[in-house]
Amino acid sequence: MIISDWPEACTFALTYKSTKSNYPCHFCLVSKEDLSNINSNSNQIEPRSHNNMKLYYKNNTGKNVSIENVRNFFWSVPNINIYAATVPDRMHHLDLGLFQNQLNFTKILINKQCRKSVIDEMNNRVKLILRYKDLKSFPNGFLHLTLLTTSEYRSLMKIMIFIVDELYEDSGKHSKSELQFPKLHSWVFHIYSSIREFGAINGYTTETYESLHKDYVKKPYKLTNKKEIEKQIMKIIRRKAIITESSSKEIPKTPIALKYSKKLYEFCIQNAEIYI
Repeated sequence: MIISDWPEACTFALTYKSTKSNYPCHFCLVSKEDLSNINSNSNQIEPRSHNNMKLYYKNNTGKNVSIENVRNFFWSVPNINIYAATVPDRMHHLDLGLFQNQLNFTKILINKQCRKSVIDEMNNRVKLILRYKDLKSFPNGFLHLTLLTTSEYRSLMKIMIFIVDELYEDSGKHSKSELQFPKLHSWVFHIYSSIREFGAINGYTTETYESLHKDYVKKPYKLTNKKEIEKQIMKIIRRKAIITESSSKEIPKTPIALKYSKKLYEFCIQNAEIYI
């Protein structure tokens, strides 16, 4: 499978990158008007496949299904359906995508209904959450954080339903976009088939590679004078590696001999299977 954010997935599938295109999903042929229709039957939505996309390309009607007028390399690769194998990236689709939109929408909604005082109450409730295992605490709230990390969004995801409880009433104001988000459609209709084929979504994340890119490309890039960038970045990384290696060297401790003074148990090797 290929783990990617939305623009990268569109590049592999050679579908239009615009979320406002007539058929924005790289998994299937759902129209943009039906993206938010969660009552649609998945059996009624035609999946993209090599066969049907090749037919549109051959007939020069690719724009009717929002694919680029370029022959897709993956059509000739056996035993892979590029449209099904390009799975949603959990970090970009869910943590930094759908949940971020939900959070921002909720803050705007509360602010319109109740003004800033209730937004402050929302922030105070976050402060009161006590420390707990595997849960990041926000002793100063979260409104002062201008750039939340993926980990922080995941922690907020666990507590936010309790934070906004009874803070506002349903006034009938809803999303102007009517929730016509390709990412929402993807999670509602396609994530379960990806799980069946490739396993749990914990592995569908580019978080590790994004972190490496930040540490080994973005940060060193800022230290260069923007001339012969690659050479400068390599020198910075090499220097950092040497410093890290030299600082990690410690005087080796004297090894301690282990003395076995007592037999814990014994069994016949022929009964090993029964014993285990």
